[in-house]
Amino acid sequence: MAERIETASNKAWLSAFLRSLTRSEADAEDAFQEVWLRLIKRGGLPEGASARAYLAQTARSVVVDRYRREGREEVTEFDDEAMASSDPAPDARHEAEDTRAKVRAAVRAMPLKLREIVMLRVEAELTFAEIAESLQLPLGTVLTRMRTATERLKAVLEEK
Repeated sequence: MAERIETASNKAWLSAFLRSLTRSEADAEDAFQEVWLRLIKRGGLPEGASARAYLAQTARSVVVDRYRREGREEVTEFDDEAMASSDPAPDARHEAEDTRAKVRAAVRAMPLKLREIVMLRVEAELTFAEIAESLQLPLGTVLTRMRTATERLKAVLEEK
């Protein structure tokens, strides 16, 4: 039996994922609609496919196609709520907020090809093999991009 793709959790995840890729609420909303239209035209989720991996692949295609059509590679706006996490313990609130702000800024500054790997791994909790499959990239490329992103994040967090 095929996995249902139109669940509330998949829709919420897709919306947050698109906000993180586009860094713009308006662009994310437009891309969200385009993703679902493409899925309807394709007849839904292929048998045996992971819903989030398939959504990620389609979302990435939509974003890249939109960027190419508009002649741009990146956008300048960013929705910090797309990467928001739960509040830390009261005694560590200030330090945790500083760390979250640094991480958000570092991820925001990454090119799309690195940012999407981070978001698929962290937000979608996909394995590296699933990320490679959904982005149609070699596993080695995915691992290299994640290592590069991790090194950038580590450097930011080590700064005083």
